[in-house]
Amino acid sequence: MISEHPKVTAKTLARLSHHPYSAIRENIARHPNSDASTLSRLSKDRTQPLWYLVAFNPNAPAPLRKKLQERMRRLGEKSATQ
Repeated sequence: MISEHPKVTAKTLARLSHHPYSAIRENIARHPNSDASTLSRLSKDRTQPLWYLVAFNPNAPAPLRKKLQERMRRLGEKSATQ
């Protein structure tokens, strides 16, 4: 519940971003209060495709969002040719 609360602080989200439960990390990747450093770290998580959620979070650094959205585009093109 905390990871979805609209008034949760970036500091609390950063602490929760280390939680082992994947749904909590997903909530943080899309939360509008998540800060850039937390989102950058979550985008590198190889155990889940959190990078996809980070790509649409306006708090993610613009260069990172662009890179992740380009990755989505390439994946879309690759699946369209298969």
